Amino acid sequence: MTHLTPTAAHTGVQLYRGIRYAQPPIGALRFAPPVAHGTDGHAATGHTGIAPQSPSRLRNVMGDFADPQSEDCLNLSVWTPAADHARRPVLFWIHGGAFMSGAGALGWYDGSHLSAEGDVVVVSPNYRLGALGFLHQAGLLDGNLGLLDLELALQWVRINIHRYGGDPDRITVMGQSAGAWSAALMVARMKAEAPSIHQLILQSGPLGVPPALPESATVMAQAFLHALAPGATGAEALQHARAASVPAILEAQGAAIRAIGNSLTPPGHPGLPFGPVADGRVVPGLADYRAYLAQAAGRVPVLVGWTRDEMSAFQAADPGSAEDRANAATARAVFETPSRQWASQARRAGRPAYAFSFDWAPADSRFGACHCIELPFVFGSQAAFAGAPMLGDEPAVSIDNLSRRVRAAWLAFVRHGDPNAAGPQGLPDWPLVVDIDGPVMHIDTRCHVSATGTQPARSTPVPSTFSTPRSSPP
Repeated sequence: MTHLTPTAAHTGVQLYRGIRYAQPPIGALRFAPPVAHGTDGHAATGHTGIAPQSPSRLRNVMGDFADPQSEDCLNLSVWTPAADHARRPVLFWIHGGAFMSGAGALGWYDGSHLSAEGDVVVVSPNYRLGALGFLHQAGLLDGNLGLLDLELALQWVRINIHRYGGDPDRITVMGQSAGAWSAALMVARMKAEAPSIHQLILQSGPLGVPPALPESATVMAQAFLHALAPGATGAEALQHARAASVPAILEAQGAAIRAIGNSLTPPGHPGLPFGPVADGRVVPGLADYRAYLAQAAGRVPVLVGWTRDEMSAFQAADPGSAEDRANAATARAVFETPSRQWASQARRAGRPAYAFSFDWAPADSRFGACHCIELPFVFGSQAAFAGAPMLGDEPAVSIDNLSRRVRAAWLAFVRHGDPNAAGPQGLPDWPLVVDIDGPVMHIDTRCHVSATGTQPARSTPVPSTFSTPRSSPP
C-alpha cells in the first residue's frame, strides 16, 4: 500500500485516497457493469477524480465544489486510525445527489473526525452518476450500473479492509438521500447466508419514490441517444455513445432532461431523471417492490431519519402557504412515512431501530431544517460547508457543539448498535422504535423525544458543558 499523508483534521488518522476498486469504465466498459480492478486494487494512488456530472441543483443551498472530474472515477478513500490488525468497526458511506451529482471524495464527507473519535475505519466510494450510471434500455443498456458499482466497492471492503485495521464482519452502511436509497437496495440484495452489511444508517432516504419503470427509463434513454447521435438507433446509437466525449455525454444528458421535463416524475416530487430502474434483475418489478423493501428492513439494525423541512431545499415556500403545505405533504410521503415504516418493520422482525427528525435550522433561514442540513453535523465538516446558504450566519462554535453530540450518537450506533452507548457525550435517552408512530428523537439545540403512539413525549436540554446559545431562542 502507498501510505499517504494523514489528514490535517486529526494527525492520528491515516488517509488512503484514490484506491481503485474497479477498472476504469471507459471504452467497451462504458455503460457496462463494473469489473473488479484486480490484485493491485488495494494500492492507494492518490487519484481522486469524481464521476462526470453537471452542477448540483442544490448548490444554492449546500454550496458548490469544483473537484476534478474523470470517467476513471471508480475509486474510494479510507480513513483509519492505523493500518494494523485491530479489526475496528467499518463505516461505509454512500453520498447523495439524486444519482446525478456528488462524490465520496468531497471535503464535505471528510471521515477523519468520525475515524478518530470513534476508532472506526471510514470508507467513502465514488460511483457512476446520471446517464453513465443509470441509462437503461432493454436489450441495449443495462442500467442500475451505479448500484452495481457500490456493491463492487463493498465487496472490495469485505476482501481488503483488514489491511486498513477494519473488521469485514462489522460493517455499517450509511447513506443520505440517493445514497440511503442505494443502501436500502444493497441490504435487500445481499445474501442472507453471507451478509455483507450488518447495520444501516439511513438519512433522508427517498424510500417513498418507486424505481422507474423500464418503459419510462427507455423514454429517457432514447431522448439521450437522440441528442447524442440523431437518427442512430440500436447498436449504432450505443457505439456513438461509447465513443462520445464526456462533455458531449453531459450535454446530451442535459438535453434529454430538458426534452422530457418532469413528465416522468409524480407531481410535487423531486425529479429523478436517472436512478434505479425496476428491471426485474437488479431491482424487482413494481408489483414486488414494496414487499421487497419490507423484507429488507427486517434484516439489520437501523438508525433512520429525515429532516423537518426536507422539501424547502428544492422549493422554498412562505410558512403557512399552500405551497408550504404541499411541500410538507410531499416530504411525509417521500421521506418521513417510508422511513417510519422501515423502522417499524425492522422492529417487527426483532431488529433494533432508532428514528430521528433533524430539526435544527439557523435563525430566520428560508430553508429551515432542509434536505442535507444534517451532513456537516454528522461529519463535523462545517469548515468544508463554509458559506453554505443552508447554514446561514450561525457561528461555527454553535454548530460544533451539536455536531459533537450527533457524531457521538452515530458512532455509538456504529460501535455498539445503540446510540445511547455514547452516554452524556451524546444525545438524550433515545428509545427504540415501538411502531410506525415512534418514538422519534428530534435533534435540535434542545433535543426531545416525541411519539404519537404509546410513548410519552420528553424534552431534554443540551447539557451546559456543550451548550452555546443560538442567535434566537430554540
